[in-house]
Amino acid sequence: MSKDISYPPEKHFQQTALLPGLRNWMDEDIYEIGRNFSLLNVDFQLTNECNYDCIYCSSISGKKLENELKLIEIQSFFNTCKELKVKSITLTGGEPLLRKDFLDIINFLNKNNFKISMFTNGSLISEEIADTLFKNKVAICLKLDALNEKSYNCLTRTNDEFDRVFK
Repeated sequence: MSKDISYPPEKHFQQTALLPGLRNWMDEDIYEIGRNFSLLNVDFQLTNECNYDCIYCSSISGKKLENELKLIEIQSFFNTCKELKVKSITLTGGEPLLRKDFLDIINFLNKNNFKISMFTNGSLISEEIADTLFKNKVAICLKLDALNEKSYNCLTRTNDEFDRVFK
């Protein structure tokens, strides 16, 4: 079954696969794209929620959306990715570490042999999280906005986060 879409399939996939809570994508659409394209990596926005309010944010992040995907829906999507032979998953946000089930998602991806990378502001990386990320070989893209506290706080619109990120 195929839906009639008036824009290229890769644009449809980008719009539907990257936005949490968007429930208008269907497995048939993803399979159709998978037949026509070789997907090596999927960027997946785990949440819109963010503990920063960066002046340059392109994700328009902040508050958690009411209709963000549940763990089982995320796992189902990643199972589809596995069937399509996707090799790696990049987790983005908002701030991915704000999801209460973040470690469950990492463990699920690792058990399914995905290469995992993530974008984070680093402010929520505890020893436990760092240990789990290391054990699961997660590549971390740490966003460092400035090397001095005043500039960092100005860009991220935060207070007292600089020391926590740089420790």
